[in-house]
Amino acid sequence: MELGVCTGPPSAERAARLASAGCEYYEPSVAGAVMVAGRDAFTAGIGEWSRGALAPRAANVLLPGDLAVVGEERDGERLAGYLAEAFRRAHELGLERVVFGSGTARNVPEGFDRDEARRQFADALRLAAADAKDAVESAGGGGEMLVCLEHLRRAETNLVNSLAEAGELAEEIGVASLVLVVDGYHLEEESEDPAVVRRFAPLVRHVHVCGSGRVPPRPQDGERLRALFGELAAIGYEGRCSIECQWTDIDEEAPAALAVVRAAAEATGLA
Repeated sequence: MELGVCTGPPSAERAARLASAGCEYYEPSVAGAVMVAGRDAFTAGIGEWSRGALAPRAANVLLPGDLAVVGEERDGERLAGYLAEAFRRAHELGLERVVFGSGTARNVPEGFDRDEARRQFADALRLAAADAKDAVESAGGGGEMLVCLEHLRRAETNLVNSLAEAGELAEEIGVASLVLVVDGYHLEEESEDPAVVRRFAPLVRHVHVCGSGRVPPRPQDGERLRALFGELAAIGYEGRCSIECQWTDIDEEAPAALAVVRAAAEATGLA
């Protein structure tokens, strides 16, 4: 299992420090990094995304908060244009996993029909999955890019809060380019048993972890990480695992955090 960190494009110095600490890739935000610059500026700066041995292989936060995918304010035309461009850029960067969390964008407005909201969200997922597939095929078909539906705690959204709900929705949609990310933080916050990963084993293709309270993983988080990793080992998981947390000083905190996660992975046979 490869280990990475969620962060913006690092400087050459930071990339070297992260790589020396055992970081194998990084995971930037689509809305907060990949889609910030205009198309011409993005294309001109494509070479700045990979630094030495460190390159982006996944991305999180697909949508900005003001791009609603459910409710009366949903702008289908804007959503379609954004997703097409986002996945075109993602493929150019060599991203293989794009996490569809975006809690604010998918929050169901008060009074809006929840069944309709779920249908709208499913439509957005189908569109994203189709755009991911099209981006790969239009570039000649090389590589793989999957949309990873993320279960989010109720403090962040009111739609799809458990891995079980996410898995059921992905199975219902039933397209090959839509899979799941297992997020240890949201499992903990929603008191969901990590054993749920076994129910959706074929769909589990990415993992997020952090310490309790969304801090960098600490030694006291080892037991919880081992519980999750044990379930992943049981399904033969061989994907990536990103530390998604609130860094205070990533240069100082990342080496210890990576060591904690790697120790848990080694203890359960994932490393």
